[in-house]
Amino acid sequence: MSWLQNRFLRNAATLQAGAVLNGFGGLATVVLLAHFLGARLQGEYYTAIAMYSGLALLVNIGLVQVTVNQVASAAARGNADKVLEWLGFLAKAYFLCGCLLVVAGLFLLPWVGRLVVGDEGLLGSDADLVRLAQLLTLTPLLELPKQVVMGALQGTRRMVLLAKTENAQEVVRVFSVTAGTLLVFSPLGPVLGMLFASAIGSIVSLELYRRARRDDGYPLPAIREVLRRAPRVNVWVGLPLTLRFGALRNLDTFALEVLPPLLMRTFASAEWVAYFKVANRIMNVPLMFMQGVSRTALPAMSELKGLEDMKRFRQLWTRVTLVGGSIVGGGLLLALPVIPLIVGYFFPQDYGGPVWTLALILAVGFVPSAFCIALDTFFLLVDRLGVLILITSVGLALIVPLSIQLCIWIPDTGAAWGFSITKIWALVNFLYVAHYFRRSAT
Repeated sequence: MSWLQNRFLRNAATLQAGAVLNGFGGLATVVLLAHFLGARLQGEYYTAIAMYSGLALLVNIGLVQVTVNQVASAAARGNADKVLEWLGFLAKAYFLCGCLLVVAGLFLLPWVGRLVVGDEGLLGSDADLVRLAQLLTLTPLLELPKQVVMGALQGTRRMVLLAKTENAQEVVRVFSVTAGTLLVFSPLGPVLGMLFASAIGSIVSLELYRRARRDDGYPLPAIREVLRRAPRVNVWVGLPLTLRFGALRNLDTFALEVLPPLLMRTFASAEWVAYFKVANRIMNVPLMFMQGVSRTALPAMSELKGLEDMKRFRQLWTRVTLVGGSIVGGGLLLALPVIPLIVGYFFPQDYGGPVWTLALILAVGFVPSAFCIALDTFFLLVDRLGVLILITSVGLALIVPLSIQLCIWIPDTGAAWGFSITKIWALVNFLYVAHYFRRSAT
């Protein structure tokens, strides 16, 4: 078949298959936790994750994404030393950020816990949730080898091995989170399971990296070479770009992953945190069918930008945006009527009504934002991250106070409406994209 001869489509299909497996693995975990923990304890587990994720924003500076971009560009030019330099940069910077996160968790998470759940939480006190979130701060250090490997594999477009790396950890995660829950029957069980999966994922990734060095793709340096180079790398050289991209990712993560669960836990209840996470996970299922395309687009467009082929760059970005958005948006609309059946069959009875209500609200934002599949890649590659950060910051300055007010008016669903409004605001970025392409064509 002709599409098999197209490298972009082959890589996209490979990552797509992996994304589907990961997506269903995540959905299976949500279902199992709903039955084993119930809505209240499941909601507390997700609250602890949100607390950790909010703190992680302090050190989440887009290291992997920027490294993928730089490795792909260097590999396209055949610059092996630059590839080694950026992998060393990723290893050193990720380690430093991981250490900083652990220390920050010891001092800042107790304050966050008191702010979110007060002096008395469901698990006995706010300290219980704090300890869970503090345990999760070990995640970046446990995943450091895997992140370096993934940066190398994605940057050199070894998508089969990249998908295997992610799928292996996802399989272990589903098993270990379930096993931990059955052993402890509290949120501590899945937290320990996640940490175990992170460690195993790093071990598997190193073996797959050694396999990548023996194939016919772009030659990769040995891990020991990366480790020898890492201490000598000046991380400040790469930080300006990573900080800009990290600021963007942090704004999105705060608005879409951290703020809604914490607002629901503060103004509604732990149960509604669980209902929101279930609805969000189900609505994300159609999105996973385009993850392979979006992730393949980054190195593919990086190569075109590195070669200064702006015409093909514009064509590829437009094709990914229109085709991807149509598929995902259509999939979301087709999936809506099925959600009550899925929830009714797989989840406990009390999940049905709340999850369906939240899914309808989230669809308002998910469907139009499906066309934003390659927006981040565009702004990164044309070096206009500052514009994207400005547009996103303005949106959050308007939407966060509105979300809090909505939670006061309608505690159970206010955060979900804020989530959808945030998704819709992303469409404002297309005004600048149109301006940039029109100017570059003249």
